Amino acid sequence: MEPAAVATTVRTDPHGRLAITDGPFLETKEAVGGYYLVEASDLDEVISLASRLYEVSAGHSGVEIRPVVDHG
Repeated sequence: MEPAAVATTVRTDPHGRLAITDGPFLETKEAVGGYYLVEASDLDEVISLASRLYEVSAGHSGVEIRPVVDHG
């Protein structure tokens, strides 16, 4: 994955509305609780898919979106 500095974070605000921010979900060296690998045409499509995940609306949670490093 690309570094956390290039991440986009998806979560809900206290009113249940989708909140999208630039940057990592956590300010730590590394914390990955699991991951989904998806192929999408652009970031908007990934955000749309991620917004359906339970983790987005779970209390004190969120989903961090990072591109995959292309070593091609």
